[in-house]
Amino acid sequence: SWSLKIYWRCDVDKSCVVFAIIDGIPGHNGCFPTIHEKNKPSPKLRKLVGGKVKAGETIFAAIAREVKQEIGITICPVSEDDVIYEVDLVGKYGPYDFFVFKARYLSGEIELEDGIEEIFFSTPAKTKELVRGGQIAKNHDDALKMCL
Repeated sequence: SWSLKIYWRCDVDKSCVVFAIIDGIPGHNGCFPTIHEKNKPSPKLRKLVGGKVKAGETIFAAIAREVKQEIGITICPVSEDDVIYEVDLVGKYGPYDFFVFKARYLSGEIELEDGIEEIFFSTPAKTKELVRGGQIAKNHDDALKMCL
């Protein structure tokens, strides 16, 4: 069950990253955002909105903070019921957990942080095409394949 796998706070031996598929953004119903980050090596691949969980932070607080920080909007509070993808991975800095939440827009206007180059809004069908075409970042593509 998820209650056994969810990390309310990340282990000291392992990092966590959190991302969201966000629905209900005004003017973009039926679409969800993906982003290009600045100063990333080519080719530029789209990724879901999100990032690293800070020390002592819950994964739930982290996704709310990351969405607000990266694209300026507030999402409705999320819980373990909103986790739609979770996998244990090993990267160049060691083991980490990769979570994707299904989230819903609550308030705010889209405003990109300095580290975000561009935002895209795509339907699930268009996103499937992007995944098949190799235009979505590693791990994000696997999550989207499972969720769309």
